[in-house]
Amino acid sequence: HLSLSKSKEKEQTEKGIGNGNNLNRKWYKEWYFLILLILLLLILYFLLSNLFFDENNNLPPKEKVIVPVNPKDIIDTPDSLSKIAADRLNILLTGENKNIQKFAKQFKKVYPDTLYSIVYYDDETNRIQIKIPKEKRDSIKKELPTKMSDFQMLIWHESLFDHNFIPEDPGFRDETKSWFFKEIKAFDAWEVTKGDNNIVIAIIDGGFDLQHPEIKSKIVKPWDVLLHSSNIVSQGENSDHGTHVACLAAGSINNNEGLSGIAPNCKIMPIKVSDDNGVITTTAIIDGIMYAINHGADVVNMSLGMYFNPLLSNLPEDIQQEIIDNAYADEEEFWNRLFKLVDDKNIPFVLASGNQDILIGIDPMERSKYPIKVSAIDINEKKARFSNYGEKSDLSAPGVKIYSAISNNRFEFFDGTSMAAPIVAGGIALLKSIKPEISPKEIKSILQSTGKQPYSYDKHIGNIIQLSDALGFTKSGKIPEVDCNEIQHKIDSLNEIINKLKKKCGHETSVDTMIIPDNPEDLSFTMGRWKSTMPVADDKGKPVQLYFDFYDTGDGVLTLVTESNMNCTADLKLSLNNNELDINQIQNAQCSDHKHQFLKYRFKCIADN
Repeated sequence: HLSLSKSKEKEQTEKGIGNGNNLNRKWYKEWYFLILLILLLLILYFLLSNLFFDENNNLPPKEKVIVPVNPKDIIDTPDSLSKIAADRLNILLTGENKNIQKFAKQFKKVYPDTLYSIVYYDDETNRIQIKIPKEKRDSIKKELPTKMSDFQMLIWHESLFDHNFIPEDPGFRDETKSWFFKEIKAFDAWEVTKGDNNIVIAIIDGGFDLQHPEIKSKIVKPWDVLLHSSNIVSQGENSDHGTHVACLAAGSINNNEGLSGIAPNCKIMPIKVSDDNGVITTTAIIDGIMYAINHGADVVNMSLGMYFNPLLSNLPEDIQQEIIDNAYADEEEFWNRLFKLVDDKNIPFVLASGNQDILIGIDPMERSKYPIKVSAIDINEKKARFSNYGEKSDLSAPGVKIYSAISNNRFEFFDGTSMAAPIVAGGIALLKSIKPEISPKEIKSILQSTGKQPYSYDKHIGNIIQLSDALGFTKSGKIPEVDCNEIQHKIDSLNEIINKLKKKCGHETSVDTMIIPDNPEDLSFTMGRWKSTMPVADDKGKPVQLYFDFYDTGDGVLTLVTESNMNCTADLKLSLNNNELDINQIQNAQCSDHKHQFLKYRFKCIADN
């Protein structure tokens, strides 16, 4: 009986319905493998997270995709000079460690909060843009190099850019529409070339009407930077500026529409850098430049510049110079690196100098020696009242009452250095049409040395381009080595020495005297700067020196210099009646402190009296 029970027990156990110990062992064995599998999966997950999530998933899914700026996030900088996007900072990795993936991993460790993120990166130029809480912007800019000391970096704000043009009033539409072609000797230049259709001028701007008949047949490789699309769609005013600029550089000729561009046989590469709200940022500009130089541009024109507070023009020049010397250091270094990259590719870069009547160089991208900075003149070859100026002005071109295409098959007069720049860019395209290998440095030297000096005695601007003369130099292969800014420095230094010497000798030195010739045919004898010998005093009895700058056009500028060296200026109109020179002050002379002024006067010069 006992043996039978054990036999049955064994049989039942073998069938799995007897002793529960083996069943428990089987259950534990299955769960052991399941738990082990879960642990292995967790380990694998964390390993993959370190390899991919921390490094790659902390980056945006696609490279070079710009996140548009919300207009609500646009603020003034603390110094109130410019406008920036408050919620982001730009970073350039400059040291040996330029690994953006490793930067992203460490950035997330330092700033784990979801309010901090990387919203843009570019492996080609080692750039990163971070999105941050607005109120932390300045503190993060200061602390980031210390907290992430494995990386050397430049850090700067996402600045906003503006079009360097001023819409013209309708009253000027009766002016001659093609005056600027004659001013720069474009018609004579066309006897040599109207351009080569293999030469491409990249126009970096806010928007374009690519269906305008002036530029429709000229387009190659168009690009919308924000949308990463070759389909540029712009509407209304957002497309006026870019269309006007593109047509000035290389608009069509002999098509019975408006005027043509300076290089009518060359091509246009339009690059749109504004978002749907018309906002243009630093990052979009940089991506536009990289697209141009990587896609075959022979010349690049950018009629855009940083937005600055209009009150900046009220600051004395020495304060403006302090800003140039001390502000925006990281931006300055970055722009210089970028423009050197453009120069290394043998591509001339033309930059509008701006329209606020301030020193060129307050905008940090204007401090680099590589781009050609262009100031504007008016129809009288005088510095346009709005044009920026200073020792960094390389060249000048017409920028007042400039007629060109705008959207919807229309044409309009615009003012601005925005117009002067593409006129120069078109001229450079003509030079490259006959000598494609010519360098940007050679181009600048030729245009400066063959240029015409403008009437701008108190505020220096570069020479006015003279294209037929420049083409003659280019064709002959004789490239002059000229640094016009350095020459201007020498002239200013010599003038300073002369004035010191004159002070030492008092009135004993001989002076040039204006001579009114008998029966003069015109006012050419008046040209130059003259100093009045008549003693004049202000309302407090303190001496004031009068200087007269006369032009061959029958007008001029009066400059009054007070005992405290304050300058006050007003425009003049000249007339000659019976050998008497009448000089009429057109308006009150406004002083540089913007508080004082001198009333209008009429002056008369009589021979020997």
